[in-house]
Amino acid sequence: MSPNRRRFACATAVTLVLGCVAGLAAPPGSAGVAATLTPPRGSAGTGATGTPEPEVVHQVRPAVRQVRANTPAPGQLLHVTRMPGRQHLWCRGEPSHPGAPTIMIISGAGDFSLSWRTVQGRLSSHHRVCTYDRAGLGWSSETPTPRTGRHIVPELARLLRAGGVRGPLVLVGHSMGGIYARMFAARHPARIRGVVLVDPGDEHLDVDVSEPARQALGAGIQAAAARQLASGHVCATGAYARDLHMLPLDTVFPLRDARIERRLLAGWCRIWRTNAAEGRGAAHTWSQARGLDRGRHSLGHHPLGILVSDADLTFVEDPMLNTQIVSTWRRLQRQQVRLSSVHRFAVARGSSHAVMLDRPAQVAAMIRWAVSKGCTA
Repeated sequence: MSPNRRRFACATAVTLVLGCVAGLAAPPGSAGVAATLTPPRGSAGTGATGTPEPEVVHQVRPAVRQVRANTPAPGQLLHVTRMPGRQHLWCRGEPSHPGAPTIMIISGAGDFSLSWRTVQGRLSSHHRVCTYDRAGLGWSSETPTPRTGRHIVPELARLLRAGGVRGPLVLVGHSMGGIYARMFAARHPARIRGVVLVDPGDEHLDVDVSEPARQALGAGIQAAAARQLASGHVCATGAYARDLHMLPLDTVFPLRDARIERRLLAGWCRIWRTNAAEGRGAAHTWSQARGLDRGRHSLGHHPLGILVSDADLTFVEDPMLNTQIVSTWRRLQRQQVRLSSVHRFAVARGSSHAVMLDRPAQVAAMIRWAVSKGCTA
């Protein structure tokens, strides 16, 4: 298997919870930390105790300072109500006509706005397209609130207000971001003109599988989160910033973006903690999302596009349990078309879970379909 970080991560279905950073085997220097790491009581990481851990130490190390200086945010860094620091919102393009919806992209767990640069570029000549980094990820500051959908969705609403993104939206959600997108749509139905789900997660996965499969899935999530926290401790020493080659370049990205992603992971250690916290909060998010209306046409006549990969994902090591989990997940994905009377389902052949990176043209085409159908509905 390729040592590439994202290809490794996106070949493991823990990605559905911890994002494409999750599958990273412990990088050099973190093994000893991982062996002795004792997570705090409750969910570890950002939001676990109500107080974010210090970014590095009281004084930012020179190597970290240099990495940050070389990695400016491409979008706006905004002050958002009831959120510390600044949050990153990156909008490109203009609406094709007055009243046209803004395309709002919600990344998967642990992922960054950077992953959507290519798709944004394909759409921004005729549409306004926005991506953002959830609190603690990418260029956005940490927040002490738990990393679950109940907090993440209202944070997005406040960010949009701060960024002046008003009017109708077509939501695009990848992986766990698909669940966040449907939670947002349920809270703000009047703003929704369409929804696109890219290899989406499903909140019923852990209740529709057998108890042994559920326990194995949970253990895998906890192990991946522990690796994230261990890497965060190494990051806090400044080791990654001093030697960027400790973090392999992510070759799914164009070279420029791969280098940016590596600097983000080396310069902002909160990313590792937040990724672990969002993963460990996944069960809470799933439980919260199970309260959504999944009745037939609960999205009404708003167009719903679903684009899935055909990747052979590995959720757990046991092959029989893994087959059960994968088949359940794929069945749940197909059932999501029932949420709207206007829907389209397609498969991105040969793609990894990171469909927006492997098949950006196909993702962009599905979004254009949703926008066009939403404007005529």
